[in-house]
Amino acid sequence: MCREPSNVAAGGHACPLRFRCLGCEHFSTDVSCLPDLRAHLADLLRSRERLMSAFEAEEWARTRAMPSQEEISRVHRLIDRVCSDLDQVPVEDCAQIEQAVTLVRRSRTVHLDIPRVGRPLPDVRPPRTH
Repeated sequence: MCREPSNVAAGGHACPLRFRCLGCEHFSTDVSCLPDLRAHLADLLRSRERLMSAFEAEEWARTRAMPSQEEISRVHRLIDRVCSDLDQVPVEDCAQIEQAVTLVRRSRTVHLDIPRVGRPLPDVRPPRTH
């Protein structure tokens, strides 16, 4: 979740860090993003392995495409922090958290790469008559 003012005002299309969300102080996450964080970590590790294998590319391109160890470590720390926070929750509250997470995840799509902004909803208000 991005709180960077110019990016929020631009609907997710004005990231000054070129969508390196995990390294930005304006990025935040919560328990509802845990499956997405785990999937993103798996993607980073797969990308790193694929780029380290026999892949034809110029060295500069391979270097820029390679997920950094810092990024991978950051995702690991986020996952660990969310899981640690969950471990502190009393057992009786876990069911409520799980229900809330299910509800939130149903109504939003999370992308840890370049954000996707949906089409604006049509204006269904009747036209004004003066």
